[in-house]
Amino acid sequence: MPSGKYLQRVNISFYRPITDHFQNNSWFVLCVILALATLLRLLNLNQSLWFDELWSTHVKLGNIFLLGYQVLYDPHPPFYYIFIFFWIKLFGDSELSIRIPPLIFGILAIFLTYLLALRFAGKKEAILASLLLCLSPVHIWYSDEARPYSATLFLLLLSIFSYYKLKGSKENSFWYFAYFVAVLFAVFSHYYMVVYLGIFTIMCFFKMDRMKRKVTILNILILVSFISFLGLKSFLGKIDTGQGHLRPFTLFEFWMLFFNWFLMGNSIWNINPFENDPSLILGKPLMLVTQAVFSCFFIHGLIRIVKDSKNIEDSNSVDLILYVFSLPLLILGLNLIGFKKIYIERSMFFILPFFFIILIKGATGFKVKPISIASIIFTISLSIISLTSFLKKSDEWTVYQPKPDWHAAVRYFNDELKDGTKRLFIFAAKSPTELTYYDPRFQEDTITGINLSGKTISKLEKLSEKDYYFGKKLNSGLSEYIRLRKDRISKANFIIFSPIMNNNQPIHETLSANNVETFYLINKTYWQGDFKGLLESVMSDSRFQHKGTQSFKGIEIYKFRLAS
Repeated sequence: MPSGKYLQRVNISFYRPITDHFQNNSWFVLCVILALATLLRLLNLNQSLWFDELWSTHVKLGNIFLLGYQVLYDPHPPFYYIFIFFWIKLFGDSELSIRIPPLIFGILAIFLTYLLALRFAGKKEAILASLLLCLSPVHIWYSDEARPYSATLFLLLLSIFSYYKLKGSKENSFWYFAYFVAVLFAVFSHYYMVVYLGIFTIMCFFKMDRMKRKVTILNILILVSFISFLGLKSFLGKIDTGQGHLRPFTLFEFWMLFFNWFLMGNSIWNINPFENDPSLILGKPLMLVTQAVFSCFFIHGLIRIVKDSKNIEDSNSVDLILYVFSLPLLILGLNLIGFKKIYIERSMFFILPFFFIILIKGATGFKVKPISIASIIFTISLSIISLTSFLKKSDEWTVYQPKPDWHAAVRYFNDELKDGTKRLFIFAAKSPTELTYYDPRFQEDTITGINLSGKTISKLEKLSEKDYYFGKKLNSGLSEYIRLRKDRISKANFIIFSPIMNNNQPIHETLSANNVETFYLINKTYWQGDFKGLLESVMSDSRFQHKGTQSFKGIEIYKFRLAS
């Protein structure tokens, strides 16, 4: 067996020249990583939009009234809606246009991860952590999705970087401004960012100086603004504390979040995230061994961080423990006291860079260098395998549900319209609102996006009755918008009715009232609702004849006619 001295000689003759080369050329290597990251994220940028991405398009943000409604009623804070509203006014809301901002924020997040890892660890760890984020299926997914998560991650990383720039240098008004804007926009992008606002404030109480007093004042201003917004939202709109499709965050979910979703993007061994069952991994021994190995790397990284904090005065690396554990532990605590409806994965997405930094710190920190080399090779190999599996499994649930092929569905309905029928009716258990984005001839039978019975509408009506100029202006503008929407619905070629449950009587009545003989059922296979009951009800009804079925990625379309 080789002795420890021999292993050290192997390190000197083989390992050090390689690491020295990459560390001496770290900026060049980082540019290569960023270029690779851009290429990987461009591959799927033109996929069909899925339902949640409609909140970045004219369907949900077509005018100032829809924007205001989303700000007051949507479960998410308003920053990204406001940002994307002006973005699409300037650049349009094509698939490519609305996905460019998340792509840019994603690439910038990799760059900031490198800079932060330099501070927390070293050049070697910074390069490797950036590479893992570059190859991560999770990060690729959210850099390609027209939602606020990529932007929020960038803003969080910029907040942390700005804080350390203020802490480690002479006072600079630019970094105060950068910190304030980044934290403010982060908090107004995702409610959970308040946790990090709290972390910054707590950190300021240790060795309080002039800089930390100023940062504390900025934090208080941000918190007051945030509470004021919640008050306005509660008064005029709605604060949503949970939705039916969400799930509780348990210790098993904690484990799977770190060592399946973060580590492998749920791409090598696909696990249904809604099956909170440890037996799922007990039946996959290779997966369990892989998770155990990387949990050891992660724990070793935590141990190194604690040792660094004792040996190096004013070390920032211990802050990593706060960044990676504060949010999950808070959500676990909320789960224990009854808040069991949580967006788990995408709400914890912001931890991903810190997870990789700690993981790499552990993998590279073994005293016997060949073990570190093997650990690094193993880590990079797993990332490449995870990425390959993610790209191959485009029709399977990996990081999240696959994006349905609405392009194909629209082409199918265009062909159906060529047979001379001027008006086609579509019924669904889960609304295929995506069709209205791809073709204006599709319209939903009700005015979606605004709750016409909501308190915002009633308050506007009351304001308009009084001599308030803006109240009258807003109410008249909203009334005109509603009139135009009704006119579009009356002239549409395709009318969408949803949600229709397993009762086919409304279908027959609707067809009879409009003198329509042909209709379609659409099943969104990844979010079905009660489509099975609806289909069985229609199939068993002798008044309807099944004329054929078309299947596309994530979509099934059933064609029916009234029986003669």
